[in-house]
Amino acid sequence: MAKVARGSVFWIVDAPGSELLPDWFRNCDPAPRELAHGGGSTFHFNAFGPLQRGQDGEFAAHLSPLVNVFTPTWVRGAIWTCAEVHFLTIGSAPAGKEMARIKRQFSAWLSSRHVIADRQNPPVEDFSYFLAGSIINFASRVFATDAGLAALRSDQFVVDRSANEAVIDTLCQRLRLLGIDCASSPHG
Repeated sequence: MAKVARGSVFWIVDAPGSELLPDWFRNCDPAPRELAHGGGSTFHFNAFGPLQRGQDGEFAAHLSPLVNVFTPTWVRGAIWTCAEVHFLTIGSAPAGKEMARIKRQFSAWLSSRHVIADRQNPPVEDFSYFLAGSIINFASRVFATDAGLAALRSDQFVVDRSANEAVIDTLCQRLRLLGIDCASSPHG
């Protein structure tokens, strides 16, 4: 888990098409309202409060009981994106205590998964070699589902969802040196 300007981010290697992470939030008690977006879903825990506006009148995600879940997608050839779970609410928000409880529950569930990279306590089987982009710069710990771990063991490479073409091209150059095809189009 890494701290960001507001809230917290968890990085999880999972297979594209997996619903494991969104399903975890769908099964929460109280059940959140799900709003689908291009990269996954936003979960509004409306039982903990409405969407909040800041002093400027604009929508303030960090004050609202929200979690963004970005599911993994194919990028190019042997590269896909890492799943990300963003807890947006900060502790001082009206729903801060309740959202901290949901975050602790998610963290406890996630701790039963595989740790594949950890800056403080490197795991026995460290897969940080297969991570690229901002993941290696910002994530203090990266987890993997069973499907994600199996993919890493089969030489799957993973970038963060905001990796730009330069990062992807650099990774592809590295992969070509290893004899791995990166030029093929993304998978469906």
